[in-house]
Amino acid sequence: MNTKKKLTDAVVRNAKPATQGSGYYYIWDTELKGFALRVTGRPTKSYVIRYRNEEGRQKVMTLFRASNITADEARRKARTKLTEAQGGTDILKEKQEKRKAMLFSEFAEIYLEHHARPNNSAGTVKTNESYLERLILPAFGNRPLKSITPEDTAKLHHKIGKSTPVQANRVHALLRKMFTLAETWRYIPQNTNPCVHTQKYKETPVQRFLTPDETKRLEDVLEKYEEKYYSAVLALRLLMYTGCRKEEILTLKWENIKNELNLLHIPKSKTGEKNVPVSHEVLDMLENAYKVNEYVCFGKFENSRLIGLQKIWERLRKEAGLEDVRIHDLRHSFASTAISGGINIEFISKLLGHKRITTTEYYYAHVQNDPLHEAANKIATSITTARKTGKGLRRVK
Repeated sequence: MNTKKKLTDAVVRNAKPATQGSGYYYIWDTELKGFALRVTGRPTKSYVIRYRNEEGRQKVMTLFRASNITADEARRKARTKLTEAQGGTDILKEKQEKRKAMLFSEFAEIYLEHHARPNNSAGTVKTNESYLERLILPAFGNRPLKSITPEDTAKLHHKIGKSTPVQANRVHALLRKMFTLAETWRYIPQNTNPCVHTQKYKETPVQRFLTPDETKRLEDVLEKYEEKYYSAVLALRLLMYTGCRKEEILTLKWENIKNELNLLHIPKSKTGEKNVPVSHEVLDMLENAYKVNEYVCFGKFENSRLIGLQKIWERLRKEAGLEDVRIHDLRHSFASTAISGGINIEFISKLLGHKRITTTEYYYAHVQNDPLHEAANKIATSITTARKTGKGLRRVK
């Protein structure tokens, strides 16, 4: 199935997955000899070059994932590498030797550039950069990537976990992902991920959902401060009425609102690109909102988005008597309200953008407990009545 074409972004985008059993195929560039796109059945698309080493043996070297670079830029860098190879350098061998000596800190930069920033939300990237800077790099930064052992990662996990077990689990998850990619990208041998067998700390999920009375109190406070904190109040209302994540609303642009389809288009979220169906109330809210710049929730400066929502939220929730409520709990409450209203759990999972329905079932379990509490209260009332009056309980025969 190998073909020849001038490689362009359109050609790369339209390249079909390799057929089952063939493994992969190449599209060889007609402009630069030895430069190609390799496409697998998944499909994974990568730019490669083909050259001969000093012994005359043909070598194929992977340069970049196609999703991380344009075709023109890949061609320019491929030309440089092919020129090095023509000068007698075995560039693949050189690359392999560099990988053997690569420090963890060097790989961390590769991870952030080629995976985290292109694929994760801005909030996730910021959090992971913080974990790396504060906790991981001080421990592993100057160590060769290949030298880090399961004992090393377990020791770091335990050290963090003594004071913050949940954070220890998050750091461990980040490390595990990084080493998984290190295997995939062949920086370390297969099946050598040092994080695989570390036992995570048990976590108790924080269950906090707004009651109808709490929702009204919050709405009253939002209305009171709408003029003073206009953009923040709009953001909080959108979070309440859509179930979106904070970063999805704060980065929402007017161009992402599809009125004719009743959708918010989220080009980049924690789970990837998605469309969020919204109510007519949300569309009316947006229709009447101030349009200052490209962001729905605009910031203080020209062409900026809202920042500092957390500080404003802390002031507003205190006045509403909701000091223990987090911004993310507005999303929890959206899900809880939907389930209480009898909406199908699969629909709710799609509205929230969950990859797995088991994540949504966490909210379902909370709502299911409410009838149990009601039953327990009725039984307790009956027992109390029986104790005081001698009536209320019947013997089971």
